[in-house]
Amino acid sequence: MNKHDNDISKEGEFLEKRATLLNLLLSEVRDLAYFCGRDGKIMYMNEPFQKLLAEGATGPGEPFAMLFPEKYRQKALMAVEKALQGELVEIKLPLGGASFAFRMKPFLESGKVMGFFGAGQAVLSRGHKESKLIQSRLEELVQERTAELIRTNELLLSEMLEREEAEKALIEAEKKYRSMLEAVNDAIFVADASTGIIIHANSKASELVGRPLEELIGLHQSQLHSEEDAEHYKAMFRERVRIGVPFDGGIQYVRHADGRKIPVRIGTTLATVENRLVIHGIFKDLSKKIDIKNS
Repeated sequence: MNKHDNDISKEGEFLEKRATLLNLLLSEVRDLAYFCGRDGKIMYMNEPFQKLLAEGATGPGEPFAMLFPEKYRQKALMAVEKALQGELVEIKLPLGGASFAFRMKPFLESGKVMGFFGAGQAVLSRGHKESKLIQSRLEELVQERTAELIRTNELLLSEMLEREEAEKALIEAEKKYRSMLEAVNDAIFVADASTGIIIHANSKASELVGRPLEELIGLHQSQLHSEEDAEHYKAMFRERVRIGVPFDGGIQYVRHADGRKIPVRIGTTLATVENRLVIHGIFKDLSKKIDIKNS
């Protein structure tokens, strides 16, 4: 996953949490309450809003402007565009046989418009007793929900800070782990114990087989050896994982990028890294020692 996809994923996760929070806070509000993402699609609408819509009408996941009769959709769409540009918008639109005053307030995160909140109130004649009662109740609800929103936002902020600290700690641990691998003078290949796929390697590993690190990551451990020996090394890998104890066997061979077979002594250990079981293969190059003996 690249940075852009990761940012989109985090943004989607954040907006989903926001929709869940709104559901908790606005479930009892009688006015129409909603939240839309920055694509103008509805992510949340409270129960009164959903009940007002006709059976099978547009709802969560669809564009806000599609809620309204066709001849008013362009007007609604223009209001949505203004809200997504950071403007506070107030607009009257018909819905469910009545006229409503909709208010759209941009939702900002780090100075960026992530979507907009909104509320819709039925437009009643002035002096109407019901209008005064609704207004009075709305003010009470706003006070109650504002206090609840503050408390919930404090919890949400605390959760976000904890997550950020955890991510920072994970990054630091990753740096220390990679530094440790680089400090070792032998080639080290780290593979997922369940799949045999190489997930880390140090620069000595790259030198040993004559292949760049980015090419090594993602290979199956058996691909470090010649094709005719692949099954032998797959079986050896499985046995090392099954036994689960440090191993330092006899002379084995890895294949260099130029086709040479390089004699090595392979030591293995099991460990848990990044919440998964991995096997560290420490490859000691024996080619120079064998050349000296043969000279």
